[in-house]
Amino acid sequence: MDRLDPAASMTSNARPWVFAGESDELDPYVQAISALPDCLVVRFDGKDMQTLDDLFEVYGRAFGFPAYFGKNWPAFDECMSDLNDTPSPVYLVVVEEAERLLDDDSDELSTFLKVCSAIGRYWSSRIGLGSLWGGGEVAFNTLILFSRPSGPVLDTIRSDHEILTLRDG
Repeated sequence: MDRLDPAASMTSNARPWVFAGESDELDPYVQAISALPDCLVVRFDGKDMQTLDDLFEVYGRAFGFPAYFGKNWPAFDECMSDLNDTPSPVYLVVVEEAERLLDDDSDELSTFLKVCSAIGRYWSSRIGLGSLWGGGEVAFNTLILFSRPSGPVLDTIRSDHEILTLRDG
């Protein structure tokens, strides 16, 4: 079997659109992707997104959500589907220290991961977009990075078949 290239996977518009792994192993790939032209890498810290309100606030600042953003999943999905202020043919959202992600709202973890996958699916099928998006399908992937591989986030990821766990080597 061929070895999976993490960098190629995280910049592809093909399924899956959510990945997970350990920071030590995957950070060099994230650094390399960050240096690519026409690739927008947005890094978040799970410590800053311990509640659902925190998560919405952090994403809203990074992606320029409008002031009237409703801070709920349907509004989040709508805003992430309209990124006119941050066009790119390749997006990679990296959530570091993921073991802290939604610590205080852990019942929202599964929904967050499903929404991330749905956002990737949405962008992968957008054809005929303007030149700021590369003129075709867009890669929008999310990488969940752990500094220590344990906790409820990892348990949720292990039970989700739409998330690919990446390893170096």
